[in-house]
Amino acid sequence: MLIRTHLALSFLAVVFLIDFVEGNFEKFIFVLFVFFATFIPDIDSRNSKLGSFFIFRPFQFFVRHRDFVHSFLFMFLISGFIFLISKIAFYGFILGFGLHLIADCFNISGVRIFYPLKIKFRGFVKTNGIFEWLIFSLAIILGIWILGKKIF
Repeated sequence: MLIRTHLALSFLAVVFLIDFVEGNFEKFIFVLFVFFATFIPDIDSRNSKLGSFFIFRPFQFFVRHRDFVHSFLFMFLISGFIFLISKIAFYGFILGFGLHLIADCFNISGVRIFYPLKIKFRGFVKTNGIFEWLIFSLAIILGIWILGKKIF
């Protein structure tokens, strides 16, 4: 899936869950880490927004796209360090990263979320295809609708 769809799904999740976070600073940290973590799984691809930075080139030499970095193992390794710093950042990171992984399970290319196991989850959604556009549109519309209900 494209990053815009991942961000739209994260937006929907944030709008839905933000009321469970207490305090304005905590809400800011939660939202920041949800959206930051949404980008992280694609650092293994030089075609991604974050992965296009030169600093990730050596890392990309050792990993394949949608392999180790697109796994719960990698997510828990990174989130363990974040948990030591902030619980609310940890929750945001898990949400953003986890949504990215789950969404990619519906992609035709699939993903090995239980790496190192060889099991690959594949779906029917083609990248930038009609179903992805539908998911993106529904996530944005539903997110705006929920946000509107909360504001008004």
